[in-house]
Amino acid sequence: MPGRLKESSRLVHNLTTVGGSPVLFVLREVWHPPTDVYETEDAILVYVEIAGMDRDTLDVSLTGNELTVCGHRRNAAGGYNAIHRLEMHYGDFETTVTIPARVVESDIEAVYENGILCVRLPKERPHRIIVEASD
Repeated sequence: MPGRLKESSRLVHNLTTVGGSPVLFVLREVWHPPTDVYETEDAILVYVEIAGMDRDTLDVSLTGNELTVCGHRRNAAGGYNAIHRLEMHYGDFETTVTIPARVVESDIEAVYENGILCVRLPKERPHRIIVEASD
């Protein structure tokens, strides 16, 4: 058994180093930006934190009662020889939230400012139906 452990250790070392230097493997799927949802008397407000975006690259859609915000954030850094710390997310992102009330789709507004996307979804008001007397 010690021989197998030593061989496994050697294989892991060979996979994680190149020329004696460590290699960092970063596997990322679609990342999910921090998202807050608030409700006021008149609207549902969705805030998505996605700094460093060009507003034209954001895709905001409402399907049924699900609001989806997606896009792609590019890593503007270039020409580096090594990565010493990588905490910011890059690449494709998506967040989907369930909207807890019916909204007036034609009045939805989205504003991107200071790295925060705010989507305002005005709530639909019930239509009052007048009951008339029969003759």
